[in-house]
Amino acid sequence: MDTSKFKSVISKIKTLPTLPQVFYKIIDTIEMPDSSAKDVKNTIKRDQSVSAQILKVANSALYGHSREITDITMATVLLGFDMIKSIALSVSVFSSFPKTENNSTRFDRELFWIHSMASAEAAVIIADKIGYQKKDQAFIIGLIHDIGKVILDYYFSPDYKIIVTKVRQENCLIRNAEIETLNFDHSLTGGWLGEQWKFPESILSSIKFHHRVNEAPKEFIEEVIISHIADIIARSAEIGSGGDYNIPKISDIVFKKTDLNQEVIELIVQQLITKKTEIEEFFELLN
Repeated sequence: MDTSKFKSVISKIKTLPTLPQVFYKIIDTIEMPDSSAKDVKNTIKRDQSVSAQILKVANSALYGHSREITDITMATVLLGFDMIKSIALSVSVFSSFPKTENNSTRFDRELFWIHSMASAEAAVIIADKIGYQKKDQAFIIGLIHDIGKVILDYYFSPDYKIIVTKVRQENCLIRNAEIETLNFDHSLTGGWLGEQWKFPESILSSIKFHHRVNEAPKEFIEEVIISHIADIIARSAEIGSGGDYNIPKISDIVFKKTDLNQEVIELIVQQLITKKTEIEEFFELLN
């Protein structure tokens, strides 16, 4: 990939969307042993946008509660703290990029976010299967592994329209169309964005190397494997869209470094399929 062209393209971005502080507070909870769930809950309470979405979910027909939920503490009891964090993280990322109107020549942002949420769910399941202890981090890894696609669609829409058209005409992976058109792909852009957002190296690696597992830093190979497999499983389950409907090949490193095999991966796909309606309805609630 041509990183010189990448640097030229990126230099044209003058302003970047910012993530709400609640996102960083949750990252702190994951990275720092002395942070507590109470710290995160207090942070969420101070973020009106995230709080409103949490209450919206808590009061939805999805949970069928008999009386109105009016505060975050009540919502936490009803939904559980893992769900509260999932909502806060998802809202933080989704709200960073304004909605666009979808048409036949545009990257479908709605299907992309649904794919991202499915990948997040898959990442948590994978983490459990391989004994990865940081389930919250696994969720984040799945949720933002493809964030570079949104950067390209948001800031370089004419180029991305060409890429989307190429995908539809040639039925190829969107990553291949990106490289053919731009000489670099979304993992490079996503890694750059993660650096600007000051993500920890473990999460940065999961973004940068999820298509190049063999090049991943050894100390973050688990995170990269989770990102790589979560994307493939979400695609296999046909939940949302990562920009095309093809299934990339699983890296041999996955089978060398973990106890995962094709049978276990297929079981995870089937497990995710059972969550399809729930994921789609959850996304609708957050929009």
